[in-house]
Amino acid sequence: IPIKNFDIYYGLVDASYKSVDENEDGQISRDELKNVEGMYFGYAAATNEDMKLLEDATNCKEIDLQYNYIDNLDFIDKMKNLQSINLSENHKIPAFSKLRTIKDQLLYLNLNGCKISDEERLSFLRTQEITVGAGNEITNPLMPEGIINSNDTVTVEDSNIAGIDAWWTDDDEEMFIMIKGKEGQEGKKTNLVITTEDGYVKKIPIKIVEKSIVNPPVVNPSQPTIPEQAKPSESVSETPKLTPALQSQKVEKITITAP
Repeated sequence: IPIKNFDIYYGLVDASYKSVDENEDGQISRDELKNVEGMYFGYAAATNEDMKLLEDATNCKEIDLQYNYIDNLDFIDKMKNLQSINLSENHKIPAFSKLRTIKDQLLYLNLNGCKISDEERLSFLRTQEITVGAGNEITNPLMPEGIINSNDTVTVEDSNIAGIDAWWTDDDEEMFIMIKGKEGQEGKKTNLVITTEDGYVKKIPIKIVEKSIVNPPVVNPSQPTIPEQAKPSESVSETPKLTPALQSQKVEKITITAP
């Protein structure tokens, strides 16, 4: 495969975050391309032509394309196993409809800084209802993660029924959301309210059920692992990090109930 961009070459990794260039010959063969599970191309000046060369990496699960020069998402047509995509700050992409073909499997999707309306961006949320026990807490109930951007505010409509804590990581890359069901509010409902900078509002129902006697599940993004680079023939910049996708599962409704 005629890869000319060294950042592209070093950003192709297998399930262990190691370079797929197994024989370390400085080239990626089509057989080696089949072993790609992650593409870490942040700030790599990747183009449509680069992605066209890699479209046969059909086992790829994660792509970091933040701050690049692509203007289409045609690579999605063949990469049907994708679970995590970072497209932040790609200003030339005119349409995002191809993401809908893999919407139900996405665990992470970052469209921050893209030319997409707030309504369309938040339409990629799969979470239809959040259910939490009275006195219990649940963390990061929204799927896919990454869809909330730094200009959004997230609140609870009725704080007597449920409380909320929301904070960003130090690098402003990830938002953590913790929702707590209030004691004595079993059977009550309220809404999680997402308000964008331009005033678009999306509401997701919150239902309070009986308190669970076990600790509720906590879903946190794990720390990214820096891919191990192949032995370089010449130096290149460090591969940017991408938050790895969480354990593969379809999440549309999160429920915490007593056993």
